[in-house]
Amino acid sequence: MKPALLALLAVLPVRAAEFPAGDKCMSAMKDEMARTLSSLRMDDFPGPYFVSYALHMERGCEITASLGSLVRSRDVMQMRGQAEVRAGSPEFDNSNFYGSSDEMGPAGFLSSLDCNYGNTRHNLWQLTDLNYKTALEKLDQKRAFREKRNIADPLPDLTPAPGILLSEPEAPAAGGRAELEKLARTVSAEFRKYPALDKTMVNIARDNGLRRYLNSEGAFYRSAAANDVSVEFTAQVQSADGFKIAQRMSFYYDAASLPGADFFRARAGNFAAETAALAGSATAAPYIGPVLFEGEAAGELFKETLAHSLIRPRAWWTERERDPEAGAFSGKLGMRVAAPSINVTDDPSLREWNGQLLAGHYLADDEGVPAQRVELIKKGKLADLLLSRAPVRERAASNGHGRSRYSWAEAVPGNLIVSVSSCAPAGGMKARLLEMCRELELDYGVILRRVDDLRGVFCAYRVYVKDGREEPVHGFQLAELSPRALRDIVLASDTAGAYDYNYKGVPYSIVAPSVIVQEVELKKTEIKPDKPHYLPNPLFQAR
Repeated sequence: MKPALLALLAVLPVRAAEFPAGDKCMSAMKDEMARTLSSLRMDDFPGPYFVSYALHMERGCEITASLGSLVRSRDVMQMRGQAEVRAGSPEFDNSNFYGSSDEMGPAGFLSSLDCNYGNTRHNLWQLTDLNYKTALEKLDQKRAFREKRNIADPLPDLTPAPGILLSEPEAPAAGGRAELEKLARTVSAEFRKYPALDKTMVNIARDNGLRRYLNSEGAFYRSAAANDVSVEFTAQVQSADGFKIAQRMSFYYDAASLPGADFFRARAGNFAAETAALAGSATAAPYIGPVLFEGEAAGELFKETLAHSLIRPRAWWTERERDPEAGAFSGKLGMRVAAPSINVTDDPSLREWNGQLLAGHYLADDEGVPAQRVELIKKGKLADLLLSRAPVRERAASNGHGRSRYSWAEAVPGNLIVSVSSCAPAGGMKARLLEMCRELELDYGVILRRVDDLRGVFCAYRVYVKDGREEPVHGFQLAELSPRALRDIVLASDTAGAYDYNYKGVPYSIVAPSVIVQEVELKKTEIKPDKPHYLPNPLFQAR
């Protein structure tokens, strides 16, 4: 869908579409919801004031191969359902609160794969009944909490929002599993050329599901997922002192534009050689100074410091000191949260970036609200927030970012696009790092490239000021990781990469350049290494 059309939908009350009456699942959802709204009551308690149903058909296949052989290959097909039930009123209901139970939100279920009308209604009835009882219990707990804390002016729990009316045809089931198995075998065989690697895997997954949604305000959608294919390489190597080092590389494509085996073999070879070289890496030593975050490491940096800070700006009520999942940018609208050169938008309408699919694309969120483009950071200042239908003091209306897979809908990114005005050619970033180190009279700087988890243990590269030589190093950990790092970015590359992540099962993407952070403290991990292998790898032992 064109971005201009999505922008138009964002300001319209609904998108005109006929209810898919021929869809047995949608009919079951509609009929059971009508019965729930007219008849569901418990003793003297009122019925629910808001109900929503969602059914997500997951359909595809998963394949794993190692060293040229299949390890696993299976079709994946399941129908996962959710029923959200709200008791009370939009001003005060059972949401946005950690109670003594149901902290993850409304319970879910697995439903009939063949969209059997009776079975689907049966499952919805059971789940609605369970979640209604839980909602009443939690509402009572929340009222007691309000009185205990003497909260006089609470925010509303559910604000009005334009609902979408969207019905897309169901995509045909994807085939081609045999071709993907062949691709997995062929690509995984490349790793046989590298004796230093302990464990290697090639994982391929295909998905072309269908999501159905209906709420008691009349919003509905039936949205077909694209026929997507993800390819992932994983490899592990052990250093001379026994430290295990794991690396990962992933790709995400539309099945119709999936590159051939030669493309993936070449990248698998480069990835394997890079990982194998870490067997000879040096042991980390403490470091304080500038760090260049390249490629995937830059994506990880923005995931931890930017994306996680934007998630859930509305903190839930809790007996704890604070909501542990509330974003760090909550309450900071108008304040400087990043370097003045940084601008950030979130645009769920984007389907791809430079030919690579973006996992965060969607048309409507999991509350039935049309997805909207949001300008979040302008010249380093927080200009807006990602919002679900749970308002904050500074903003009342949802901007189509209420997303969920297993729990209550929360404000979660779609596609975060990071742009930086202070740019340098990608090839000049290392030279700038060395220049900064020279000014600080440091012997070397540090480059991070392929990092799976910045909060864990990772590898890096020392780059020496004297001659620019790079030395791989293992066993680093960050002494601290906070959103403050965004304010310490001094330079970015003029090219960006796209990286896919998920939050509680909800996919999102980050498009970001490589960046230099002015000061980072790295420490040596306290995790003890394992003992090296006693026998050599039999695949490479002379016969």
